[in-house]
Amino acid sequence: MDLPGVTVVGPLPGDTALSSTFGGGVLASASRPDLAREVLDHLGSDTAAHTARARGMRAAARA
Repeated sequence: MDLPGVTVVGPLPGDTALSSTFGGGVLASASRPDLAREVLDHLGSDTAAHTARARGMRAAARA
């Protein structure tokens, strides 16, 4: 979508629409669990949601 001449006019219709859900977690054995939580917090932030919507994606609700 960031290429010259590409215009996104909307989502694909019906069954042709693709939807992916991503999840994240921090392993109990993580060497830097605080940093991992910080990254996950950022990915679930309003800033990340705004960026997702600006790129034509729907931001998922935080669990």
